[in-house]
Amino acid sequence: MLITGGGVINNTGQVLGGAGGAGGDSAYFAGAGGDGGDGVVMTQGGVLINSGEVRGGNGGDAGFTDWPRAIPLRVAGQGGVGVNFTGNNGRIVNGGVIAGGLSGAGVQADAIRMVGSNNTLELNVGFSIVGNVVASGAANALTLGGAGSGSFDVASIGAAAQYRGFSQFNKTGTSTWILTGGTTETTPWILAGGVLRTTESINSARAINLVSAGGGFDTVAGTTLRLSGTMSGGAAWSKTGAGTLVLNGANDTTGRTTISAGTLQVDAGFTFGSLGTGGVTNDASLVFNRSNTLVVNNVISGSGAVTQAGTGTTVLTGANTYTGPTTISAGTLQVGNGGTSGSLGTGAVTNNAALVFNRGNLLVVNNAIGGTGAVTQAGTDVTVLTGTNTYTGPTTVSVGTLQIGNGGTTGSLGSGAVMNNSNLVFNRSNTLVVGNAISGTGPLTHAGAGTLVLTGNNTYTSATTIAAGTLQLGDGGTTGTAGLAGAIINNGALVFNRSNDLFVSNGISGTGTVTQAGTGTTAITSDSSYSGLTTISAGTLQIGIPGKAGSLGTGAVINNAALVFNRGGTVVVSGAISGTGTVTQMGTGTTVLNGISTYTGDTTVSNGTLRATGNGIEVIGTTGGASILGGAFTLAGGHVDAGAFEYRLNLTAGGGYLSNLAPPPVDPTVPVTPVDPTVPVTPGGPTAPVTPGGPNVPPVLIPGVIPVAANLPLYRAEVPLFAALPEQLRQGNLAMLGNLHQRMGDDDVKTGNAPSGTGERRAWGRVLSTNLEVQQQGTVSPTSHGRLTGLQAGTDLFATANANANANWRAGVYVGRLDGDMQVSGFARGIANLGVGSNSLSSEYLGAYATYATDSGFYADAVLQGGRHRYDASPGGTYFASHGKATSALASIEVGQAFPLAGSWTIEPQLQFLHQRLNLDDVALSGATVQQDGNGRSLLRAGLRIKGEIATGAGALQPYARVNVYRSAGGTDIANFVGPAATTAIATRTGGTSTELAAGATLALNDRVSLYGELGKLWASGGSAKVGSSVQGSLGARFKW
Repeated sequence: MLITGGGVINNTGQVLGGAGGAGGDSAYFAGAGGDGGDGVVMTQGGVLINSGEVRGGNGGDAGFTDWPRAIPLRVAGQGGVGVNFTGNNGRIVNGGVIAGGLSGAGVQADAIRMVGSNNTLELNVGFSIVGNVVASGAANALTLGGAGSGSFDVASIGAAAQYRGFSQFNKTGTSTWILTGGTTETTPWILAGGVLRTTESINSARAINLVSAGGGFDTVAGTTLRLSGTMSGGAAWSKTGAGTLVLNGANDTTGRTTISAGTLQVDAGFTFGSLGTGGVTNDASLVFNRSNTLVVNNVISGSGAVTQAGTGTTVLTGANTYTGPTTISAGTLQVGNGGTSGSLGTGAVTNNAALVFNRGNLLVVNNAIGGTGAVTQAGTDVTVLTGTNTYTGPTTVSVGTLQIGNGGTTGSLGSGAVMNNSNLVFNRSNTLVVGNAISGTGPLTHAGAGTLVLTGNNTYTSATTIAAGTLQLGDGGTTGTAGLAGAIINNGALVFNRSNDLFVSNGISGTGTVTQAGTGTTAITSDSSYSGLTTISAGTLQIGIPGKAGSLGTGAVINNAALVFNRGGTVVVSGAISGTGTVTQMGTGTTVLNGISTYTGDTTVSNGTLRATGNGIEVIGTTGGASILGGAFTLAGGHVDAGAFEYRLNLTAGGGYLSNLAPPPVDPTVPVTPVDPTVPVTPGGPTAPVTPGGPNVPPVLIPGVIPVAANLPLYRAEVPLFAALPEQLRQGNLAMLGNLHQRMGDDDVKTGNAPSGTGERRAWGRVLSTNLEVQQQGTVSPTSHGRLTGLQAGTDLFATANANANANWRAGVYVGRLDGDMQVSGFARGIANLGVGSNSLSSEYLGAYATYATDSGFYADAVLQGGRHRYDASPGGTYFASHGKATSALASIEVGQAFPLAGSWTIEPQLQFLHQRLNLDDVALSGATVQQDGNGRSLLRAGLRIKGEIATGAGALQPYARVNVYRSAGGTDIANFVGPAATTAIATRTGGTSTELAAGATLALNDRVSLYGELGKLWASGGSAKVGSSVQGSLGARFKW
């Protein structure tokens, strides 16, 4: 059929090209077969719509010949082309059969031959093409169209395949086409309607252009279509089918994307895939899998899930409304990019990687966030979490504000640690328990009307603000704190509810209330200025700890448990104290109660000073205008002792008060103006003279006693006695130990008849006396002075020497005893340096020594010494002595090396190191038990001795002189006075430097008997414990056996 002039031809029947005739037979050269005719020939373009059959004619057979040489030259006729199309802008629509004819030799001719440009071959459902389709020219297109559903094998596209020469591929109509197979050819597709379906996994680099009605992709379950080419166009398109469509290439589409089924994935772990700019209706699954940052400006709606699966960052900046879940399995999902847009959908969020909020305005997140991932607030404005969040990863507030709750009853953090370096706000109207550990440099604010309970061990360093509601630290357990250093600004209610000790070093200000509700102890160790009510409903509220400040606010105090003041210095309680609880003063300072207090619980002063109503603890009161005359009441013995204090009775016109403070001095009375004398009357007879009485005795002045200002504590007399006791015992231990030459004298005079290889044992003894003065710093700064005298005796148990008598070892034991009295003065009864009595000491010792010496002048001496001590602490006046016991242990190592000088003189540097410990038993006093904690003490002695040897008529004399410097390590002795209600610790410092000069000699009367002795004096050179002496000495004898 020949068609000229274009036009539209609609073929529903059968069009056959003519058959070629057979060639003539010949004995030599056979005739050629005739060619078959083309089915349809279109010479000027046009449109052919074929739903019938178009076939090219078959070619004729070649003629017959018997000549062998001519048989190969036989020519069969060619088959005709099914449709032979020439022209431009033409179109062939085939829903029927188009086939090329067979040649006489059985070779299939082209089904369609298109010559020209911009021509289209459209395949409809039911098409059949037998033979190749060859397009020659530019911009010729292969289109899958129609209304039905069909399939097409893309492997048939290519220069060596069935469909050749096409440069454009279209999908039009409403049909669904299944693409099978694969091709390496460049096959850019234009979607103008319908659906392309894939039934197996395909990787395609085809460019996709969405035009007109767009189209879609349908991937079968279990398959993946990966498109790495560019997508462009403005038409809407869809993803259907249970399989996965992966967009690996650049996407410039502007139309809406609809995900009806399966998964639409943006990239596969690379850096190119994108969604385009149109809106996304996601009713299935949308996955982002980029390894770098992808900013998604699209608005995502629908009921489907959104997943962040790539290692990079996906930034959502659209106003997203999707209701499906959001999953973050890798990388980072960021909401907002620093501007005012960007949101999650409304579904739950499973975050197993990183979720970041970065908005420049308010963002309310109602989603419930779970998973193991981290959450970060990075935007400059406020992100509000109102969901029931269960994620376990850390939360970081880098910039802006992260707010938990929006004034309602929902909103929470996860359970992981919180790093707050900006602003963390809680705004709930009910109770929220936060167990997270909060750190960082940012402030924390409670802004809701409800109760925020912090149970984590929080270490943030900025301020804590209570703008409304209640902030509670602890929930009845052992954890829960505010920050470490920041102030607490309380304009609501602050509650402490711990069952153990809680130290609050934050200064508390504001107009809010403070409540102690836990069974434990809360210690406020910074000065506070809040003006609200303080309530103690359980446990103990303690103001201060030793060495730290602390105060209540200025409001009233309702105390139904225990209020304790335990700080130095002076603290003023302005508010009135009411309730049934107890009040205890246990710190070394002064607590002044300025309010009109009505509490009914006990008041205990175990240390320091409690000043109530400006007078003391009221024990006698008046009503109805009554007054008390001076001397109306007295206290038996003048005072009552409890703990470390004396309590004396102070009388005023309005009452009597017990106080452990020195009373203020009484102002002198104003002199009365003298009156004129009366006129004398006539004198009567003289009266008998009266024997004059004795002169008025002036008050006794105590030398060295300096009266101090009023309102200082009245320590009882025993306090300085026990404060000085440990150092007194240590000095006695040192006197008994001495050094090698003090204990046993100087070098032996060798005997001439000692057997070779043996040593001679020695027995020795000495008397010693030391007069000590010790000045110590501390709570009561005690000073001790007195003399200790005693006896020490010992013997070698083992002695040996080598064959040349160049070295020898000696080992032995000794016993000893020291007795004496040490007078003590110190701060007591409000007076500094008051003589308070004496300690009578009696000590018994057992020691063991080992000494190594050589003829070259070197020696080493090691000693272990144990002591058993008895003492009587006797306050001055009518007090009874208190008896106590103690034990001590001491270890010493001493070395020296003599170097020769002129003649028989030598110089000997010495070094000695020792350490001793004390164990003092408890002692019961009236109203107190004393528990001593004697500081273990180390001492180093560095000395230099010059020694000579002189022959005298009485024997060989070895005189010497020495200088020593003693340096003892610093420490603190603690004497705990345990009273009925509390314990007062009396601290006394140890450690100092002393210098000693001494002279002595050893006289060998014969080869077995020697006498030795020494005199010396000790000067205090500095330190917390200054130790000196007057002349002290020892005298001894030594016998060889």
